[in-house]
Amino acid sequence: MATSLVNLKKDVECFLCNDSLTEPKILPCFHTFCRPCIKRHAELIEEVNVFKCPKCKSQTPLPELNSVEDLKSSVLHSRILKILEFIEGEKICSVSESHSTATQHCFDCDRSLCDECLKYHSLLMNNHKIMSLGQSESKEKIIELLLSREKNCLSHLEKTLDLYCNDCKQNICLECWMQDHDGHSTVSLGKHLSTKKAVLLKHVEQLKLQEKQIQEQVKFMNDAASKIKESCDKAKAEVTETLERTIKELEQNAQQILSKLDKEIEDAKLKEIKGQSTLEQARGAIDYASTLLEKGFTSELIGEGDDVGIYDKSFEILNFDGDDNLVVFDPSKELIKQASLGLGSIRKVDQTEQDLGLLNFLSSVKVEAKKPGHPEAAKPQQMSAKIKQFDLKGMYRFTGIAVNKENTKITFADSLNNRVFVFDMIGNLLIIFYSHFCDPQGLAFLNKEDLVIADCDNHRICIVNTTSGTVQGTIGKRGNRKTEFINPCHVHVDSNYNIIVSDLGNNRVQVFSKEWKFQYQFGQVNNIHPCGTISHNGQYYVSDSYSNVVHVFAINKSKDRGFKPVRISVINGQDSTEGVLREPCGLAIDSEENLLVCDRGNNRIQKFTLDGLSLGYLDCSGIFDVAVLKDGSVLVSCNQLGVFIIQDM
Repeated sequence: MATSLVNLKKDVECFLCNDSLTEPKILPCFHTFCRPCIKRHAELIEEVNVFKCPKCKSQTPLPELNSVEDLKSSVLHSRILKILEFIEGEKICSVSESHSTATQHCFDCDRSLCDECLKYHSLLMNNHKIMSLGQSESKEKIIELLLSREKNCLSHLEKTLDLYCNDCKQNICLECWMQDHDGHSTVSLGKHLSTKKAVLLKHVEQLKLQEKQIQEQVKFMNDAASKIKESCDKAKAEVTETLERTIKELEQNAQQILSKLDKEIEDAKLKEIKGQSTLEQARGAIDYASTLLEKGFTSELIGEGDDVGIYDKSFEILNFDGDDNLVVFDPSKELIKQASLGLGSIRKVDQTEQDLGLLNFLSSVKVEAKKPGHPEAAKPQQMSAKIKQFDLKGMYRFTGIAVNKENTKITFADSLNNRVFVFDMIGNLLIIFYSHFCDPQGLAFLNKEDLVIADCDNHRICIVNTTSGTVQGTIGKRGNRKTEFINPCHVHVDSNYNIIVSDLGNNRVQVFSKEWKFQYQFGQVNNIHPCGTISHNGQYYVSDSYSNVVHVFAINKSKDRGFKPVRISVINGQDSTEGVLREPCGLAIDSEENLLVCDRGNNRIQKFTLDGLSLGYLDCSGIFDVAVLKDGSVLVSCNQLGVFIIQDM
């Protein structure tokens, strides 16, 4: 019992106050808190009260603090609180509070009874479910009963709820049915509950699937956050280093300039001292000569004057113009301009640029294209193709590739890890589908969001929604009857949204409507081995990796047999020397109405006219599948090498 009580208390413990929930309110994120706690912890953000969920950080706006009252109350948590209150609270007789303490509880009447009331109750209701309230082992059973037993009808307290009214959308008892729901559509409550549980169980499974996908995305995000932190720490160190280096260089330069200024001051001072000394010497000579003139004897004027050289004494007139020798500082305009720009700037490099698929330019390739049987065959044309790559880190084996009609999503299959990736067109990872598949290969978009997947080794076709992450449904199982498959390896969706499946193991192609209904099949009589099938202008093009050709089927419609595609030609027959195919697989029609063939055995992609003339090729090692974008660029998947975009082919 202790365990049950502990679990119940944990179920109704408020994460904020760590106490039992008071007036439990459930948020849009499905986390539950006390009404007072929500009100107390609401924050004013941009003049709107907002409660931030402490568990998931989601925000619930509360235009007014009293808006907490408008949040939905949790009926489930309120019921558990009442159970705890009943188990741990004072046992009061339901008949009258003045009676002695209740010792028993009748679950049919939902009443607690004292010993006296129990006697009368037993006389009248001897078949009711009664349990003692005092014994520990009884409390354990009481908890189980209270958690599992539905309440009695609110209108007829002695009646159990047995039916569900589809018209009124409520649980009712038999009495209610006879009185108020005559003629309404009703179903037994047990059956309705089973239906609701089945729906909820399926939804829970979908939520668990989404949880796994979100966990995978969170893992990517955690890795990205770690790498972002690492890059930011590195950038911060570079900023500090640049600042310190710049300051050091500026300080050294400033010290040199200051030293020059000090020298200028010192030189000016020396000149001043020299000038003053010369002035005093001149004054000394004047004083001596004046005294000699005034007081000197003839002999002194003649003798001593000559001896001291007073007669020819002269002084250098100093050439010093203060205005011409002023010193000014000319700051570096380039440095000031650069300083105004700062040490530099930061830019965000998309995580996909390093890990998940930024398109990096790799090379430009020249290709010689010969056209066998064509008048220009003697004059080979030169074609250049720019190649860009989704640079993905990790171990993969790329098989199918597809892009939706709107060119907003690109997807490719990783058959090594049994996963399907969905990206936007600049390389941001949107979702990963995994753990459902065994060797996923061909891919095709049924519409903007829904993706068709050839789940090869599970012998089925899956349809998934690339936004919600849900599995919309599956087609087929292993077998050779209609709608059954053996190793379906390629899917294609035509202009009428029909789903075309290359059923390799059954030597046929099966066609389904957009509602997944079987339409017709073809190829068995021709013993084809379809590795890829596309339709264009009323014809099917089927790559056959065993016969090393592309079969061309025309769609004939007859009144008695409906659609019956008939083979009208093959591309790459024995007379074709320049465009020989080996193990062809993926196919596509390019923007110029040419047929692109993944020539896997020759490690190249070939281009043909629709009537089979070879227009050239481009080396692509490990090529498996191909798709064409609206701008004419070509997407190719190349097993372990990666996913590439080819432009101007």
